[in-house]
Amino acid sequence: AVGRILGAQALGIYQLGYSLAANPINEVGKVFVHVTSPILVKISDDRDRLKKAFFKNILSIAFITLPFALIFAIAPQLFVIILSEKWRTIATVLPILAVVGFVKSVSLASTALFISTKNQKYTTIITFVNILALLVSIIPLIINFGIFGAGLSALIGSLCAVPFIIYYTQKTFIKIN
Repeated sequence: AVGRILGAQALGIYQLGYSLAANPINEVGKVFVHVTSPILVKISDDRDRLKKAFFKNILSIAFITLPFALIFAIAPQLFVIILSEKWRTIATVLPILAVVGFVKSVSLASTALFISTKNQKYTTIITFVNILALLVSIIPLIINFGIFGAGLSALIGSLCAVPFIIYYTQKTFIKIN
């Protein structure tokens, strides 16, 4: 949508911004899912241990990713200095993409929980909500706000999924004896 509406240059700026700010932060969450899923599977019958492990997982991801998200959010001009002046417009989208990466990274902790308790369908529903919110908002936001609007649309998608994550997390813990 960014390329179609704003052109190739804007698409390149958005893709670089996403690669710099959102992807690395989000990858931390993915690593935690792969590392913690086997552990959570082993304790999936013990609600108290599972809850403790789940919340430690969330806090660990947040502790690691928040400093990076803050650097992108607070000092996007630093990356303009590093990349050169021709990338100046990247500073408009880096802060919001850093927040997107942070929200997605922390949200991924629920994926490990759902996998370990055989509730993968919850992850599918959450992903669908995220994509649907993104699709509904992306074109109007790009038209009105440019590449910042594209980042805002990604954030809206991620934030719309959060209530579902909370609901399904609670539902998962209630099911466990």
